[in-house]
Amino acid sequence: MNKKTIYKALIVAVGLLSTGCSDWLTEKNPTQVDNGFVYNTEAGLNTLIVSLYNRERSIIHSSESKDYCVLQVLSDLAVTRGAFNGLQYYNPDMYNPITFEQAETFWKDQYRIIERANGAIESAPNVEMDDLARNQILSEAKVHRAHAYFTLLRLFDNVYLTTTSTTPETALDPDIDYSPASQEEVFELIDSDLDFAIEHLSWEAAVGRHSKSSAAHIRAKSALWQNKYDEAIELTENIIYNSGKALSANTETVFGKNTGVKDVNEALYVMPFDFNLQGNYGGGSKHNVFYMFVPRYYNLDGFALDATQGGRSLSWSAPNNYLLNMYEAGDTRYKDYYRDYLIYNDENSLPSGVQVGDTLKLKIEETDYNNKRISLWKNYDPEMPDDVREGYMDIVKYRLAETYLMAAEAHLKGGSASKGLEFLNAVRTRANATPLTSLDEQAIMDERAMELALEGQRWFYLKRIGKLGSQIRQFAGNDDAHFEGRTNFKDYHSAWPIPQNQIQLMNNFPQNPGY
Repeated sequence: MNKKTIYKALIVAVGLLSTGCSDWLTEKNPTQVDNGFVYNTEAGLNTLIVSLYNRERSIIHSSESKDYCVLQVLSDLAVTRGAFNGLQYYNPDMYNPITFEQAETFWKDQYRIIERANGAIESAPNVEMDDLARNQILSEAKVHRAHAYFTLLRLFDNVYLTTTSTTPETALDPDIDYSPASQEEVFELIDSDLDFAIEHLSWEAAVGRHSKSSAAHIRAKSALWQNKYDEAIELTENIIYNSGKALSANTETVFGKNTGVKDVNEALYVMPFDFNLQGNYGGGSKHNVFYMFVPRYYNLDGFALDATQGGRSLSWSAPNNYLLNMYEAGDTRYKDYYRDYLIYNDENSLPSGVQVGDTLKLKIEETDYNNKRISLWKNYDPEMPDDVREGYMDIVKYRLAETYLMAAEAHLKGGSASKGLEFLNAVRTRANATPLTSLDEQAIMDERAMELALEGQRWFYLKRIGKLGSQIRQFAGNDDAHFEGRTNFKDYHSAWPIPQNQIQLMNNFPQNPGY
């Protein structure tokens, strides 16, 4: 008998002892969390908002972490050995409407967020509460809806646009028109939702919740996609000058290289994971994002499992040579965002001439992709045991350094390269990198690579500026291994395939060209 069955049996037993037959025959929901509660009460709507954050995090949980990381490994900055079944090589056997599992995951998850957000936005005006509380609920729901549509639009190009929640009557309605919306229509909704949120949210919010800062940051991204540079300048400068946020004093504290503690003053939006909340709808599940980008050092002589060196790491992917060779000598991002050494710690298997505590320096050109690659260290969690490959590291999705680089780009494309240079050099100066004396698109592209490497923004950025194909064809993987993406990439890969099972459910929604 499972726990749920036991629980139900106990309820019935207690009911028989304390009530008459007519009472216990009346079915009641002991938790009171039904549609009536969720959509018709302030407390219920707040629960619904929390569920939006949990839904967003679900793509990162444990085995699904590789779904979240697919954008990192599909970029020009990674060399990926395994776990993605050839997807990282743009293998046509995997990169198609039937076998591209991550495309289906992203499609379904974003529409689940949209469905819940639509329900909250429809219901909030009709529930009794003060205007401040109502606008808070509406704002957070609208940010989630806008971000979900923004994600879908950037990945798939063609999306179905709806602002109404699904009911049992409409779920299988054969007369629903599933024609793709125009990109202008989708951007109009995205911008409208975010403008409302920017107006009503505060600059400050609890870690893990959306604020005026995160809404404005996403809105600035939308403006850049639409080539609206004046809007992007206004939005980014509003964050930089008025939000109270600031760049970390140094790169070591951005992600907490040795502590695992992120600088929340630079972070604009964080997806939190907490051991003390495991299983809670507020977000406590673990994930393995960190362990994907750490080599299996424990296979080498002289090394045993050690949390401070990456635990039972997976070694699925790593920063590639193209990325690592960008950093000039003295750029602190190289030592603070990566780890290029291992410390011998197993006296029972030491190689000749080596002692416990000695350092093994890892080379950028290392060809042992399984065991010796330089690690990405942005999501390190020092509190996990030695023998694990899952942790509770918070994921920083958006941060102020990107806002600065977006401001630099907006000024450059808006006609003021000198002002843009100030914003870009603020990021470089923080990293002890030599300030640039001129600004062009290549400088911004390189700076974004060095500052935001493998944080999930690169694929979107390259697609937006029209450089995805050229970068993948030249730099994907390394020259000596895992470079198949360079020859497999086709121009139509810049839009993901619409999952075939979703096309069939949506009355033959049109497939993207090339698939």
